[in-house]
Amino acid sequence: MISVAAYLEDEVKELETQLFSRPEFKDNRKLEELRTENEKLNYRANILIRSIEELKKQQPQANATETKQGDNKDKKQPSQTKSTEKKQDDSKHNKQQSQAKSSESNQNDNKNKKATTTTTTSTTNKSHFTAGAHGDSQHSYRVLDTLIGLFEQAIRKAFPEDTTLPVLVVPGRQTDYQCNSAMPIAQKITATGKKMIPTEVAKIIVENLPTHGIIGKIEYSGPGFINVTLASEFVSGQIRNILLKGVLPPNVLNLVGNHGSQGENKKPKVVIDFSSPNIAKEMHVGHLRSTIIGDSIARLLEYVGFDVLRLNHLGDWGTQFGMLIAHLQDIYPEYKTKSPPISDLLSFYKESKKRFDSDPDFKQRAYECVVKLQAFDPDIIHAWKLICDVSRQDFEYIYKELDIKIIDRGESFYQTRMIDVIKELESKHLLKLEEGRKVMFLPEIDVPLTIVKTDGSFTYDTSDMATIKQRLEEENADWLIYVIDSGQEDEVKELETQLFNRPEFKDNRKLEALRAENEKLNYRANILIRVKYRRIKKQQSQANATEAKQDDNKDKKQSLQTKSPESNQNNNKTKKPTTTSKKTYFTSNAQDDSQHSYQILNTLISLFEQAIRKSFPENTTLPILVVPGQQTDYQCNSAMPIAQKLTAAGKKMVSTEVAKIIVENLPEHRILEKIEYSGSGFINITISAEFVSEQIRNILLRGTLPPNVLNIVGNHESQGESKKPKVVIDFSSPNIAKEMHVGHLRSTIIGDSIARLLEYVGFDVLRLNHLGDWGTQFGMLIAHLQDIYPEYKTKSPPISDLLSFYKESKKRFDTELNFKQRAYGCVVKLQAFDPDIIHAWKLICDVSRQDFEYIYKELDTKIIDRGESFYQSRMLDIVKELESKNLLKLEEGRKVMFLPDIDVPLTIVKTDGSFTYDTSDMATIKQRLEEENADWLIYVIDSGQALHMQSIFAGAKVAGWTAGKNVRIDHVGFGVVLGEDGKKLKSRSGETIRLRDLLDEGVERSMVKLKEKKRDQELTPAELEKAQKSVAYGCIKYADLSHNRTSDYIFSFDRMLDDRGNTAAYLLYAYTRIRSISRTAGVDHAVLKAMTRDIELNFEIEERELKLAKCIIKYADVFTRVLDELLMHGLCEFMYQLATAFTDFYDRCYCIEKNRQTGEIITIHYRRILLCEATANVLKQCFEILGIQPLEKM
Repeated sequence: MISVAAYLEDEVKELETQLFSRPEFKDNRKLEELRTENEKLNYRANILIRSIEELKKQQPQANATETKQGDNKDKKQPSQTKSTEKKQDDSKHNKQQSQAKSSESNQNDNKNKKATTTTTTSTTNKSHFTAGAHGDSQHSYRVLDTLIGLFEQAIRKAFPEDTTLPVLVVPGRQTDYQCNSAMPIAQKITATGKKMIPTEVAKIIVENLPTHGIIGKIEYSGPGFINVTLASEFVSGQIRNILLKGVLPPNVLNLVGNHGSQGENKKPKVVIDFSSPNIAKEMHVGHLRSTIIGDSIARLLEYVGFDVLRLNHLGDWGTQFGMLIAHLQDIYPEYKTKSPPISDLLSFYKESKKRFDSDPDFKQRAYECVVKLQAFDPDIIHAWKLICDVSRQDFEYIYKELDIKIIDRGESFYQTRMIDVIKELESKHLLKLEEGRKVMFLPEIDVPLTIVKTDGSFTYDTSDMATIKQRLEEENADWLIYVIDSGQEDEVKELETQLFNRPEFKDNRKLEALRAENEKLNYRANILIRVKYRRIKKQQSQANATEAKQDDNKDKKQSLQTKSPESNQNNNKTKKPTTTSKKTYFTSNAQDDSQHSYQILNTLISLFEQAIRKSFPENTTLPILVVPGQQTDYQCNSAMPIAQKLTAAGKKMVSTEVAKIIVENLPEHRILEKIEYSGSGFINITISAEFVSEQIRNILLRGTLPPNVLNIVGNHESQGESKKPKVVIDFSSPNIAKEMHVGHLRSTIIGDSIARLLEYVGFDVLRLNHLGDWGTQFGMLIAHLQDIYPEYKTKSPPISDLLSFYKESKKRFDTELNFKQRAYGCVVKLQAFDPDIIHAWKLICDVSRQDFEYIYKELDTKIIDRGESFYQSRMLDIVKELESKNLLKLEEGRKVMFLPDIDVPLTIVKTDGSFTYDTSDMATIKQRLEEENADWLIYVIDSGQALHMQSIFAGAKVAGWTAGKNVRIDHVGFGVVLGEDGKKLKSRSGETIRLRDLLDEGVERSMVKLKEKKRDQELTPAELEKAQKSVAYGCIKYADLSHNRTSDYIFSFDRMLDDRGNTAAYLLYAYTRIRSISRTAGVDHAVLKAMTRDIELNFEIEERELKLAKCIIKYADVFTRVLDELLMHGLCEFMYQLATAFTDFYDRCYCIEKNRQTGEIITIHYRRILLCEATANVLKQCFEILGIQPLEKM
């Protein structure tokens, strides 16, 4: 049930204007009378509306029970509902019924009709208010509802042929209560041909009215009005009850929720959202109504017995925090260690807003702070919390003065949930693309919800959808109440109109350029953000000292680059910009050596950082923005923001002047060939052709070496060269007794490719398969095994279809009480490690593992099984440790662990003393951190588990297991696999597709495709079979990995096997074609490697050769970026770019020239063949990282 307490003032005023302009409202006395009557009918209308919702909830059994009772008072509600749908005349009572019908106009008419037709003379349906009308030891007596029930019984008894006659009982003006049903009943009966007057109807109703202690006197007068006087004895009794028992609440807890199934101890839950001020802005009179109304509603709900969660939906997230944090950093630089004395936050906000609007440099810094805030940078989060805390102090003063209790839960709480909301809406085909936005159309509402804006960002609609989903599903709310004003929609529309009328939105080309620039800046931002999270250890001082003594100026500049201290360590060190530069992950060890490749982008970042620090030594915070270029090799975009910052400081400079100064101070380096600046100070960088040739030669001689990135995690400097940082990666993780299905595909493929990349760059990787091999389900499996294969102790059972075996046992568990009891007994014995039960358990696990191993073998995936059973004995230790550290709290019989900034605690021990997934996962992460001594933990688990993983990571930190360790922990989330219909991929029968079936179909389709291209006529049977599996499994893997893992993707064999576009088929064919060139030339790899030392690799001769060569040598930067973000689609994009660049080169640059008549080879261009060899070497390494087997022939 969802209601909105809103102030629809404009609409109400308009309706009032139309209403009060009618003739009958000219007479003030009549107006006052109608208003009084309207108030009565509104109360009755609310009862009717509530009853409609309750009708469908009533169970047949409950209805049958009620038929035996003499009190049939609850028949009245549905019959009245239907009567209000009929045409009425202009009498006073007809107007009343019209008003009642108006109150119901927002309900579902079909539901109303169904509710009415189920009502009979022997069966009643409860309305919300009439149920429990009589008082008891805990509840007060509801007089009106009792009278409604009595009059309904009388009317149904008096006129049994029509169950739709209205029951209208309201508080009276000259009497206690009044029944106004006689006139509309008389009219309805007369319309059927049986003429009756209202007084006659009233008399019949009174004659059939049951005797009841509440009634003192009944009279009817006028046009059939029945006046009710309450019995004095009843009134006295109620007064006595009030004096003795107090003012008890009415019994209304069955208003919402499945009350009958909740039990007496479970109260329906209400979440009420009210007040909701914005952080950094003081509460004003505008918040008064929401706060007062919300609090009073909450108090009423609590009084009558609901479980009420009062939420303050604070505006505590958004772009405005960028300017607030940047302003805080400037005004109170010591904020990290000392709480800033902000006494007037509103003035602080206005000051930061003024700077944001007038100071471009400050604006740029503010945007950088937003990016870091969204990445949960520790320092930025600290500043954000300080600002929020100052606001909360002001809010708490107001709430304390008004005696209001409320729990803060701001917009920040729902940030991680918005992505899940989008995925769910997309999977349900509820989002449509309209003018670049993803919108959700709604029935009978003209304006759709905007879920994703054109720039990919979210909106208030997204946030509010995430909010309502969380409250419905995580809070399990039975009733949601939003106390919010109704004026926001017009404001939003006005803002949108103003926004899209701005000049930059008129020119689509400019918008596209801004988007392209944004993509570049996002890449640089990711680099900067990572620096904050995982600090790079300084290079050994001895190695730096050695490099400093070298005479070569170039080497000295490189030394300065590698020497640079980490950006977030000692700030004092960064005050010497001309001799020391800051270091990010990517600039460390950028130069190549005998074991590592060269990272071009990081070298450029370091060089430009040196130039900027030397050019402007007075400011060490100037941005260094170097990105791959579109029309040039690379581009530095620092000049404009630096010019803005200097101008704001009083030293006016234009961006071209800044660019000129930077270029003048740029150190000489062999990587640079040409530097130009143009436009608004953009510095274009051309890489030296000589350097490019050198890197191609290195690839040919030494192979495709990995970049040097092993200092990203772990205490690398203390480990020594022989000790590699250790990574534990958890992926695949199917459940025992259930076959692997398409749902396991993404985790397996993504996890394997990440593990391959980590192994390639040199990490010590432990691949773990966290099998679901423990739990209560094994009780029923073992009990079923004992019945079906009683000789299992001595003879291995022939279980060929474990899934069917599981379904059979589950069916017995659900239907056979004795079997269920035995299954529970088996669980107890399993947990006690009973030898026979453990033997049966192992048999079942072994059968599952055989199926899993087939899949892993086909996909060429190596993984070590370590299921939940491995951690069982460790969970007791976890509980003891957390208790000893006072981290567990008792809540409703459970032992839970509360976590900072996470509202839902971890449940470590349930009320029955058993453990949970939280306990198991806490034991798992502790074992990996402390026993495995992991430097990096990676969990490849679907995005639906994001909150759970966030909680586990936070729990490990609170428990102190990560203290003093430079450990990195990542949740690699991913979306779901969809069918071509856009729905979750399933079989034709609607069941989840088995992964084995999917792979087999891929192999079959692959062979069809190969035969279509007549490959079966060119390849041997062995080569054809190898090509078949390479294409099938390669296409399946690449289709997954080429999409951003955070999104859902559509599974289509036709698209996968298409050899055009960005597909594995296209890349495999391209690789095969490259390898065929050297075979045609009659030279093998060994000969080519030997020739590499002697042949001049001058690629400047032909533009396309140089373009291809420059693309090849970017692979180290691509690998580094992919490793940092763990987004494999970046590698796929690089492979496609490389294959496209090769095709462009191959079409124009002949490697082998033949005589057109004879076909004899005339000339072999070995330089070009060597370039082909380098391309193939890099592509092959990329294939190996993706787990795809490339083919020399196809």
